[in-house]
Amino acid sequence: MEFRHERLDEDAPCTRQMLCLPTDLTGNGLPDVLVGGNEDEPRVYWYENPGWERHEIATGTPIMPGAALGDITGNGRLDLISGGPWDHHDTYWFEQPADPRDPWTKHVICNDYNKYHDQAFADVDDDGEPEVVFVSQNAEVVFYYDIPDDPRGSGWPRKNRQIVDAGVGDAEGIQVLDVDGDGRTELVVGRRIFHRKDEDGTEWEAERVAPDWEDERVRVVAADIDDDGEVELLLAECELPSLGARHDIYHDGRLGLCSEPDWEPTVLRDDLHCPHSLQVADFDGDGSLDIYVAESDYGEHDNPRHFVFENLGDGEFETHLVHEGTPTHQAKAVDLTGDGRPDIVGKDDTDNGRVDVWYNEN
Repeated sequence: MEFRHERLDEDAPCTRQMLCLPTDLTGNGLPDVLVGGNEDEPRVYWYENPGWERHEIATGTPIMPGAALGDITGNGRLDLISGGPWDHHDTYWFEQPADPRDPWTKHVICNDYNKYHDQAFADVDDDGEPEVVFVSQNAEVVFYYDIPDDPRGSGWPRKNRQIVDAGVGDAEGIQVLDVDGDGRTELVVGRRIFHRKDEDGTEWEAERVAPDWEDERVRVVAADIDDDGEVELLLAECELPSLGARHDIYHDGRLGLCSEPDWEPTVLRDDLHCPHSLQVADFDGDGSLDIYVAESDYGEHDNPRHFVFENLGDGEFETHLVHEGTPTHQAKAVDLTGDGRPDIVGKDDTDNGRVDVWYNEN
């Protein structure tokens, strides 16, 4: 496994960069990269591919990591959905203009909770229309909104909101898909799978995943990783060990692969430092999904590592250390060059305003 590291931006305009989202904004067939942060003049910006020229989306709005892209207005352009951190209460969406290089307009959705770590844009209740999903870590609430007829108003009507669950701890990570193959969409939030019990999404039942793990804060990916036709869940304990002492947890982060019926994880790695980047993609072109996980530098980690677990089939993986020395956070696997091979793009989320690319040379 070989990846070539390149610094996309050495000095981004803010630090504590939270979100990293690749998408083709210009229509040239190559993914651009959206980044946003919440310190040193909070702002959101994007890098145009090719050339990586930086453009402003909005300034003065602090951003949390798990932002989402979705066409809120139905005009065919992807808008940006996010929420405020820590002591900020607003959730909002940024409306993409006809020319994405122009400033984007911010619209408020609600301000009832705070620290909205993750968002999703998907049809959660199987009504044929997409919803906007939020996880508020501080309020410990999972909820979603049906998009109103006029989404550009001063706030979305509370009648459009459904509470999925309260008391979920400081969970993070969202996946929306049919996990169990029953034809009904589930909502995966951290170490919980929420099953909808009624037609309109007012009743949900939570199923626990990795029941013996202590921390709710995980990155989660749901996919058929072992090619058996069923969905597995891949979990990375993304805040351990740096923030574990707050909850009397004193071990490194684990990477685990879970499957039903018991969702007990098979641990692939147990010595990771705050692995806040977790992706699956066919990095070697053999038709099977491989696993990418990378460490951040919370706690001033001296030598952050990037691993690819090459899928050998039958639940077997070969571990490759593909880079070390550069921390990353919320990195994404995406083909940046159009050569058919997934690359990696990520950014630092501490005091360094850096954005990095790892080009796939396999």
